[in-house]
Amino acid sequence: MTNNYQQRNFLILGDDSQKNIAISKKMLRSPLGLAEDIITLLFENKVEDLVEKLDDIKGFVAGITSSEKFALDYPLASCYPSFFAYHQYFHSSFRARQGKVLEEIVLAILDDTFKCEIYSGAADRKKLIKSLINFDSKLDMDAVGWREDQHKLALIQLRSRDDTGGTTAKGSLVDYARQMLREKVENEKDVLYIICVWDKTRTMQKPALISKCYSSLKDQIPHISEKKFTDEICNGMIVKGKLKMILTYGSDELLSALCEWFNEPYDTIKKSVSDVINLIENWDDLWIAYLFASMELEQSGLYGKNNIDILSELIEVKKIELDFSNYDNLTASINTATNTLITAWKEDTIRLHSPAHQAYYIRDLLYLWACYEKIKSKRNHYNKNSA
Repeated sequence: MTNNYQQRNFLILGDDSQKNIAISKKMLRSPLGLAEDIITLLFENKVEDLVEKLDDIKGFVAGITSSEKFALDYPLASCYPSFFAYHQYFHSSFRARQGKVLEEIVLAILDDTFKCEIYSGAADRKKLIKSLINFDSKLDMDAVGWREDQHKLALIQLRSRDDTGGTTAKGSLVDYARQMLREKVENEKDVLYIICVWDKTRTMQKPALISKCYSSLKDQIPHISEKKFTDEICNGMIVKGKLKMILTYGSDELLSALCEWFNEPYDTIKKSVSDVINLIENWDDLWIAYLFASMELEQSGLYGKNNIDILSELIEVKKIELDFSNYDNLTASINTATNTLITAWKEDTIRLHSPAHQAYYIRDLLYLWACYEKIKSKRNHYNKNSA
C-alpha cells in the first residue's frame, strides 16, 4: 500500500539546495507565503480568529450580524461568520498575490537562466533603464533584464491571457514602446521589446491584439505597413534603430525569443526551464492547505472537534516521528505513519466514505503537519538570529 499513494509535491518541504526547488520557490514566493500563513492558522487553531478582523460594514452587508442571532440554536448559522471571514481572507490575499507570480517567473528565468541583471522594484527598473538608454517614463515594464557582457536589454510586458480587457488594455501593451519612439530614444544598446501572453491555449484575440498594437504604434512607425507588422511581429522585427519587437504566446515562445536574443542554445535552456515550469505547475501546498483549512473549519464548527486535534493526540500517543533528512525519506516516513494512524483513528470525523480516501486525508494532514514543523523551525531560526 505504501508505494501506491499519490505523489505529493510540497515546495515548503523541498530542499533549497536543489536548484529547481530553489528557483520554483522564488517564482511562487507570494502564493507559497499564503500557503504557509494558512497552515500556521490551521495548526495554531487561529482560523476562527479571522472573524475579529471583519469590519462592521461586512456585519450587515454579508449578513453576519443576522446569522449570529441564530447561532445558539442553529450550528450552520454559528459557522457562517468564520466561514465568511476565512474565505474572504483567502481570496483577498490570493487576488493581491497572483498578479506577481508571472513577473516572478520571468524575473527568475532572466536571472538564473540568462544571467541578466534584474530588479523586482519598479523604481529600480526605471533607474536601470535610465542609466542604460537614457529613457525616463512614468510607465513601467513588468520585467527588465540587462545582459552586461552582450550589452543587450530585454523589456517585457506580460499578460496572463489575451482576452482580458478591451482595446485600451490591448493597446497599453505597447504604450512604453510608443513613448520611446515618440521621444526618439537613440541608444547604442540593442533593445528587445517582448509582448508576452502567457496562456498559449487561447489565441482567439491574437489578430485583434496585433491590430491594436499596430494602431497604437503606427504614427511612430510610418515606414511599416500594417501587413508587414502583422506578418512579422510574431517572429520579431526591428521597428526602429536598435529597437526590436516581438509578440510571444506561452513560455516556449518566450524562451525561444530570449535564447535568440542572448545567443543561448534553445534546446538546453528549454530542458532546464521546462523542469522548473513542470514543478510550479504541479505543486500541492496551496490547494491542500486551503481545502483542508476549510474542511476542518466545518468539522470544528458543526461537530466540535477537528481532525488537527485528533492528529496531534495520536502523534503523541503513537510517538510518530518523521524523517526530514530529504524529501524521499520524509514521504516514506509519512506513508508509514499513515498506515499506523489508519488503524488507530477511531473517531468518525473524516467526512469521506471510502477507506482509501480517508487514508489520503490522514496522509495529507501529516504532510501539512510536516509543513508546519518546517515553518516553525524557520520562524524560530529567524527569531533567534533577530534577537
